[in-house]
Amino acid sequence: MQSAYNFLIEQARHLKNGHLRHQTLDALSNPRTCITHRAGVDAAKKDALLQQLTTAGLINPADGAAFPGGALAGVFPPVLDEGSACPHLPQAFFSAPGSVYGGHHSYPGGLPIHESNNDISDQN
Repeated sequence: MQSAYNFLIEQARHLKNGHLRHQTLDALSNPRTCITHRAGVDAAKKDALLQQLTTAGLINPADGAAFPGGALAGVFPPVLDEGSACPHLPQAFFSAPGSVYGGHHSYPGGLPIHESNNDISDQN
């Protein structure tokens, strides 16, 4: 797991666009990174965005109903400091599973392994 995580950090350091490089490294390595796209998103905004996705055909209502907590929970998973100016992930990237329990890379640290495999496949 650690080698996969280090590989992703090294790959991110090679991004040519300075802003993109900084943001990517922050997302990967800062456990207190701010999830800016969720800043100030309240229940009304979530409902409106979910309706837009459904209207655009990007969410199947039947799939959303089958998801634990409904489509709203699937599109807007829980975050720390919800609704604040700087919400945070509930878990650091390096320790996150790659999927639900029993799924693809579902163990702690599975996400960096999954993503490093994707990166290598993409390069090849």
